[in-house]
Amino acid sequence: MTPPKKTEPTKAVTSQPQLATPAVATEQKPATPTKQQQTMTKLIAAWTDRGIEVSKLERKIDGKFMLLQLPNFPVVRIGSNGGIDLPTIKSYAKAFDAAVNGDQLLKKQQERETKKTAASVPAAAAKPEEKKEAPKESTTQKKQRQEKELEKVLA
Repeated sequence: MTPPKKTEPTKAVTSQPQLATPAVATEQKPATPTKQQQTMTKLIAAWTDRGIEVSKLERKIDGKFMLLQLPNFPVVRIGSNGGIDLPTIKSYAKAFDAAVNGDQLLKKQQERETKKTAASVPAAAAKPEEKKEAPKESTTQKKQRQEKELEKVLA
């Protein structure tokens, strides 16, 4: 035999106004930094490790790019996905390393450019100047000159 089922007495449903329960303070997760911000913090850490003063760092937002500028450094452009670009530096192997050592790369590039311009200026000045020939005379002018010479000889 099966034991009889126990039934609980049903409560009468009464409509009571519900009191507002106090909002439980939920733990707010710290906002995760974007890839752009992560790259910026890595760069700042690398610069401080190198002994560069980052207190004069200028940060600008240019559309989706973040521009970082230090004195005597090229502009470092960080994209929204964390990629680094150095618009003023013509060539570099790794963007992060180039951004960290940007002052040295910029100095080398400027030295190369001044050497190129210095080499091209003396080359142009070293060309021997050709004798400037008298402008060619027309046939009538030539005939007139010859006639004058003949008159001098005959006279």
